[in-house]
Amino acid sequence: MGVIKAVIAVLAGAYMTWAVLAETVEHLRGRRRLIDTTALVVERANTSSHPGRVRRSAVFRLTTEDGRTFDVTSSAATFPGPKVGSRIPVRYDPEQPWKAERTGVITFKLWVALPLAAFGVFLLVEGLRRLL
Repeated sequence: MGVIKAVIAVLAGAYMTWAVLAETVEHLRGRRRLIDTTALVVERANTSSHPGRVRRSAVFRLTTEDGRTFDVTSSAATFPGPKVGSRIPVRYDPEQPWKAERTGVITFKLWVALPLAAFGVFLLVEGLRRLL
């Protein structure tokens, strides 16, 4: 049983570390291109990972500098979520405006990236230590 837990820890730690670092590096590489603007919240999309639990993600309408319009669903889900009709700060890459995100969500992800990556490394090292 200890070997199975160790293998799971290695796999989970490796995946967590890779996922967090990959998203952080992608954001930091494209940071110079990002444009700050505001977007209009047009709806709240219901998302749920558990029955009976309702979480809402903001769906916001972004108009780019060249006039294109995109409806984007935020990766953050909260209850009750931003009010429809309100304007929220967003940041987008002009090459991929459909991946726009709320500025606060980006900031939060960057703040938690280091602790999550560290926890992933911890799981990886502990799993390997138990295997060897």
